Amino acid sequence: MNASVTPIVAGELAHGAFQHGFESYGVDILRRVAELGKRSGGTLHCSYTGAFPPPPPRTFIPLDLTPLANMDAALLDSSEAPDWRRGEHPDLCDLPKGEQVFAGVPFRVPEGPRGAIGLSRRAGYAPQVELPVHTRAAAIYFLHTLARTVDGVGGVITLHYADGTSHTQYVLEGRHALPISHWIYPELHYDVHDKRRAEVAWRGVHPGHLNQQVVVYGLDNPHPERVISHITLEAAANGGMWFVLGVTISDTEVYFTPDPVSFGIPNGWGAAAVVYALIEGLAGVVDAGVACDRVDLSPRWTAAGVEQVSVTVHYPESGGYVAYNYRRDVQNDALVLDLTGSGDSCACHVLLPEEAGDVVAVGVDGTPVDWTLSRVEGSRYVAFVVSLPGPHQIIIRLR
Repeated sequence: MNASVTPIVAGELAHGAFQHGFESYGVDILRRVAELGKRSGGTLHCSYTGAFPPPPPRTFIPLDLTPLANMDAALLDSSEAPDWRRGEHPDLCDLPKGEQVFAGVPFRVPEGPRGAIGLSRRAGYAPQVELPVHTRAAAIYFLHTLARTVDGVGGVITLHYADGTSHTQYVLEGRHALPISHWIYPELHYDVHDKRRAEVAWRGVHPGHLNQQVVVYGLDNPHPERVISHITLEAAANGGMWFVLGVTISDTEVYFTPDPVSFGIPNGWGAAAVVYALIEGLAGVVDAGVACDRVDLSPRWTAAGVEQVSVTVHYPESGGYVAYNYRRDVQNDALVLDLTGSGDSCACHVLLPEEAGDVVAVGVDGTPVDWTLSRVEGSRYVAFVVSLPGPHQIIIRLR
């Protein structure tokens, strides 16, 4: 729907399945939606990308930055590295070093006391470095971070071709890299209609910097047919501080796995549809009047294999509610409901287990009540009416 996979549809479909005798299908939908939320960090988004093609075949060549590395990225206070000022650059001691893969791209992160290239116009940093390449490339990936920028510019990348031409790209905060931060949590920003060109590869927490990010940025080479002789990395002229931990070239244009979360619909819409299916479908609580003064109750927990559960549906503003405990008593061939609510009446339609026998009797607080059996497709329900507010104990005895 709306060119995305959305729980709005899932919730409505599950709700319809519960109402029309396909309860197991409704349960299956809710379980898959719950798993989707777990994969999104406990958040159910309203719009997902859906299926997408596998990544293209790619060949990577990680460059060795060790000869050019000039800063102590782990703050080891090594005598072999300059004495960088604490608090003005990231403490990357927890970032994995050596041969590593970030955002699907392999890098060779320098090990030892000099773990990164620090670029700045400030004293002690490198204003510019030159990386030899001498081969063709369709894309160049940078593993990097920023300590600070002025006007959003962190540095300058220039591709120098063997024929004497060149191509320059500014490194922009928020689009190609992110700064370390004391108290805010910046994110990468890009046009959702454009190709993704950067991805947060690693995050760390340190007492001096509550949020540290290392980003993989992919630069498409506008002239992949030309041999790149070397790449220059240049500090921004206005005082930016840029730290490069890895550079890798690729024979295929920039590719990052598409974000499984899409955009354009408020998350509450999808969540409402799923809660609608959960409450009215599986839990079976339908407000048939106003503020639960009349309730239709259709517990369908047997379709989910749930033998005991407690349910409360409550309107905080009006105080209207209905609550029940459901239990399947296998030993005595019975279904037990402890029911209460704020209203006047409750029309019950309880789903019977598939393997259960016929209904023998329905009792409310020990007194037999009239009941009927009904079928919805292949599902059997026992129906009866109970007065509210209760509380009542309802026992449905099976053969």
